[in-house]
Amino acid sequence: MPDLIRTERQRIGAWMVFSFLVEILFVCLFRPDQPFSPDYTPYNALTDTLAAGKGFTEKGRAFIFFPPGYVFYLFPLHRLADWLQVPRYEAVVWATLPLGVVNTLLIREFARSLFGSTTAEWSTLLWACYPFQLYLFVQPSSEIPFLTCFLASLALIAREKSGITTIMLAGVLLGLSCLIRPITLYLSIVLAVYLGFTRSFRSAVSFLLAFGLTLFPWEYYVYMLNGEWIPVQGKSILVIREGLLFGHPSYAGTPVPVPADVYRLMDQLSRTDYTYSSLRTVLLQAEPVALLKLVGLKLIRCWYGLWSGSRETATGWIQGILLVLAAYGFAQYSPKKSRGIVLCLLLIFFFWGTTFLIIPMLRYMIPAMPFVLIFAAMAMNKLLRRFR
Repeated sequence: MPDLIRTERQRIGAWMVFSFLVEILFVCLFRPDQPFSPDYTPYNALTDTLAAGKGFTEKGRAFIFFPPGYVFYLFPLHRLADWLQVPRYEAVVWATLPLGVVNTLLIREFARSLFGSTTAEWSTLLWACYPFQLYLFVQPSSEIPFLTCFLASLALIAREKSGITTIMLAGVLLGLSCLIRPITLYLSIVLAVYLGFTRSFRSAVSFLLAFGLTLFPWEYYVYMLNGEWIPVQGKSILVIREGLLFGHPSYAGTPVPVPADVYRLMDQLSRTDYTYSSLRTVLLQAEPVALLKLVGLKLIRCWYGLWSGSRETATGWIQGILLVLAAYGFAQYSPKKSRGIVLCLLLIFFFWGTTFLIIPMLRYMIPAMPFVLIFAAMAMNKLLRRFR
């Protein structure tokens, strides 16, 4: 940071202004060209259902295709937009910008706690200018409030001196993130194991207890209305099956070219029932080479795949450069920072594995990118020192 920005308060203020201005610039440049997002339609309808006093329901049953967190986030924004007589869609876009600033500061705090000030400043700059997280602000995106809860939880875990109360608060925040996007459900176990090794068994249990208690009201609500317990979200088979069809005409997004044998496998998968057993049967009977190609394509597409299929080449180049830098940064790390390195690697591979299992798109890898960028920041710091 410039010499004029010397105190911690000044640095935080500078990053807040910088991050907010970059977000506004990005939204102003790209917002006018964006069509109405179809993802927003069911969320919008459910906020009206809540306003009518019918709960989080559809046709008298609990709506379980996605959890309720983002709907509860949208509810006051929609009420405010209606009162001000402005379009809900636009109100959500602009009201979400401050959360982006918070997310930037949380990444800085996480990196500062584990890797020191220099790496933290470079990580903050990379994240604030990272185009694919900025693109989330162009339309209403559940990823943004999800990232706020998720990163706040990690920032508390990363603190060197965190008492049981702090660890439990981290569990509550991760639970809230799970109620927005259920991708962190099993991450709670990974983080509990990490806490068990780096802190204490009591910390791990306290974290899981707080996480579980946060989810329990939603789980009980679903059980009372539908008579079933669910892993936060129901019908996960739909996204798992969809993630196997990204090169087939039945894919809900824009299909991409795939080898002929992979296409034949996808065609078989497209004719299966929406059950795990049907998918498993086809995959186990598939040609080994075609199956390996499908696995390889899914693993790679996690880092650059887009729903629309457009601009994937440019996206791949940007992601590739960042991954090369991150790999170099990882190779240069100091053993003194092993606690942070292990945590970052756990998070990166968790989200990579989860994205691989569902739809291989960069959108689902965004929560892993702050930790990739931390490694890239290490590389940039090392390279700058070498060429000074």
